[in-house]
Amino acid sequence: MDDALALPQPNNRYGLSKWLGEQLIQYEVRSCGLRAATLRPCMIYHEAESLGDHRSAMIRFAGNLARGLPIDVHKGSARAWLHVADAVRAIEAAAHVEQYAAINIGHPEVVYTADLAAMIRAELDADPALIRESALPPQMTLIKRPTLDRQRHMLGFEPRISLAEGVRRVCAYQRMLINSENSAEAHAESVPRRDGNRTIETPTEVLLSPVQSRLGP
Repeated sequence: MDDALALPQPNNRYGLSKWLGEQLIQYEVRSCGLRAATLRPCMIYHEAESLGDHRSAMIRFAGNLARGLPIDVHKGSARAWLHVADAVRAIEAAAHVEQYAAINIGHPEVVYTADLAAMIRAELDADPALIRESALPPQMTLIKRPTLDRQRHMLGFEPRISLAEGVRRVCAYQRMLINSENSAEAHAESVPRRDGNRTIETPTEVLLSPVQSRLGP
């Protein structure tokens, strides 16, 4: 993706919606003197992202592999991953840009998704058989390789967090989540349940009087 390209050609509606948004901003710059810059973030991630099927590959891979679940790797795909802590620095620098420009913000290290999956699997010591290869779905970009000249020259920005460090952070956070989930489950199993004035048998049995039952533990 070239941020100096005058007419990008989006290959899906998501990309088209972003391009149309840029046109609206440029209209306001030309017509109303709006001071602005368009930032095109490329594969931004953070270890504390919520989990879900529609999250980025980084988060889905770590979340699934940490729980012993399989992942699908799109054959031949590649991405450059930018940690949000670095992205914040780029966004702050963009506030000082005087003339309008569309600027890609991303990491210069482009890696194959299969290599990313292998890094995460190794960090979590997961079963290699959990990694499955699949074809890229239609209307998805195989390789995202942003040009970053404007990021360097207009923002004076270079990322500080390497992919290896980012993977360590993401995997450590997933391990912490699993430990918290296990602790919560263990606590729930040890808390007695009550049906009216009667204590239902639990691993840790506690007898409650009728008064205690009404007032709560």
